[in-house]
Amino acid sequence: MDSSATTTFEIAARPEAVAAGVHQVVAENKHRPGDQTPDGRTISFVTRKTMLSWELDARVRVTPTAAGSRVELTVDTLPGRRKALLDGKKNARSAEKLAEQIRSATA
Repeated sequence: MDSSATTTFEIAARPEAVAAGVHQVVAENKHRPGDQTPDGRTISFVTRKTMLSWELDARVRVTPTAAGSRVELTVDTLPGRRKALLDGKKNARSAEKLAEQIRSATA
């Protein structure tokens, strides 16, 4: 059962600015930072646990484009957790919420 959700969007900002926006979202929401590639364009983190959801595994990949940056955000159930039937829908909502936060932080 695949519970991952991916959203891709464009931002009119350089990849470095987008990566800084991702780090800002992680810090402001008290998510747990994970690994990052040496060029800083792939960032992973774990969302924080809330009363309504478990932690989620998130990965952001930023690639440069002619107009700025393309951002690919993938959210999935944390490895080692059991997957539930509605995880895919919940993860899609979480991905959209995180995407909006990244857009706002980069604007």
